[in-house]
Amino acid sequence: MKGMLTMSNKEQKRVDKLRAWERGDLTVKALSQEIDLSERQTYRVIARYTRQGIRGIVHRLRGTRSNRAMAPSFKKKVQRLYEAH
Repeated sequence: MKGMLTMSNKEQKRVDKLRAWERGDLTVKALSQEIDLSERQTYRVIARYTRQGIRGIVHRLRGTRSNRAMAPSFKKKVQRLYEAH
């Protein structure tokens, strides 16, 4: 794996539970209860985890700019106006 991943506690818990599932310690039904998803969603998470590894668990929009973010030039303009008054 390249680089560093930032994970939430919820995502870290999912990875730990998925590893337990891989070892055979948990069934899919038990795993779905542990990570608080339906069995159907759990199968989707398992598929993504087996294809992409830990990267498949991390939220895919993490690290991208928000759709609601202001343009950096607008922020600078507001800050200049604020500092002027």
